[in-house]
Amino acid sequence: PAFKPCQLTTLSVFPQLQRLAFENWQQLSQNYHNSDSSKISDITDGQRYKEIKSSVGDSLISLIVNADGAPIFKSSNTSAWPLMCAVAELPPTARFNVDNMILAAVWCGRCKPTISLFVKAFVDELLQLCSTGMSTWISYCTTLSIPS
Repeated sequence: PAFKPCQLTTLSVFPQLQRLAFENWQQLSQNYHNSDSSKISDITDGQRYKEIKSSVGDSLISLIVNADGAPIFKSSNTSAWPLMCAVAELPPTARFNVDNMILAAVWCGRCKPTISLFVKAFVDELLQLCSTGMSTWISYCTTLSIPS
């Protein structure tokens, strides 16, 4: 097979999370949730979220993690795969605003990212944040297995 050069760029989550919390502290302190408890319209309305929130308290910061590839140019086989995070405790109207998104990594190349390599620095940083006192709960669409 032909050589397919790929590049992974990782960015520290902690300073982005600090900035986001500083700029949105009022919205974060309001503990966003749906006022109608009989309807589930958001992640913060779910039973599991409420269980974790009650055990951790108001200091909970939940990250919604997404990654998807997109071609850089129409005429190229090269694509970029950003690893993006949104804070679930922000209201949905603010949550996915570009200024409130966290960019954890970008994989760029002609091949799809190797998931364990793609998320390793991100997961390592979140584990570090957890061990130093910042409670972090990660919401994944799938279970990831990262070799140590």
